[in-house]
Amino acid sequence: MDPKEIYDYAMGGIALLASGGVSYFSAMALCQISTSWPFRKKISSQEELSKIIEEEAPKLGLDSKKIFGKYDALAEGCFAQKTARGHSVVLKADSWMCTRNAVKHELYHIYRGHCDDKGEPGLLDVLDYNFRREPQAVLYETFGIKI
Repeated sequence: MDPKEIYDYAMGGIALLASGGVSYFSAMALCQISTSWPFRKKISSQEELSKIIEEEAPKLGLDSKKIFGKYDALAEGCFAQKTARGHSVVLKADSWMCTRNAVKHELYHIYRGHCDDKGEPGLLDVLDYNFRREPQAVLYETFGIKI
């Protein structure tokens, strides 16, 4: 094989990999946008968040009494975390992502144990999150599919 053939082969592989990555992230973004504020009712209070957790947690077999919602204007996005009392779902108040589907997404992370990890994430943890854990939660929030 001459160097030109090797170069062409490598460039073809890189182009294929890039188009796959763009397709993957576009599909993820479209799913999350379709389940966010423009198409769904926003959560507007702490009470509403607590009620949604009570309704949605049992659908995953979770005990809603051990999951605490926090509707917080100072939060940095929406996330689930393990706490000393159990788990909590934190939603940034007035965020475009502050919907029932965001709660379902975060509850799925709790259901699968995604927020039980300890320590600083390494490269493999970041890849695992972006290519396994996050797509699982997005599929559940969008279509109700449990993987």
